[in-house]
Amino acid sequence: MSYFPLLKTLALAGIGGYVGWRLKIPAGAMVGSMIAVAAGSLLKVDLGPLPPYSKAVVQVILGAILGLGLKNMDLDQLKSLLLPAGIIITILMVAGFLTALILNRFFGFDMMTAIFSSTPGGMTELSMVATEMSANSPVVAILQLIRLMSVIALVVPIAKLIAR
Repeated sequence: MSYFPLLKTLALAGIGGYVGWRLKIPAGAMVGSMIAVAAGSLLKVDLGPLPPYSKAVVQVILGAILGLGLKNMDLDQLKSLLLPAGIIITILMVAGFLTALILNRFFGFDMMTAIFSSTPGGMTELSMVATEMSANSPVVAILQLIRLMSVIALVVPIAKLIAR
């Protein structure tokens, strides 16, 4: 078994991830690696699959990163977020599922891909869960990337206008 295709995949991902990170693109390491490997795939470069345990390793690291983000919060702060979180979740879930129905009915998306494509959340996290749920994770990642870039491009200037 040749490891050369796998090494090419990892090299492309590493270079793309580094470029995305250095350019300070939101989620740049993931976006850059995804673009680099996708370009390699589209150009028919012989890329190898990642080992089956790769997703689990990434999920463990992601869980650690998210868990460490809570270290400066106390229990009272977390409790005070429950009602606002419930309101936000309800509104976004309704909007997400309505959008998923539109994607499914009018654009031919399978329902899992439609749901994960239209659910607001982290591109990395949703793409990983989409993979586990047998959704089309490249489509989910691309649509989540477009959503993320649009939010950054539109929300920041609008928020600045509103906050004046």
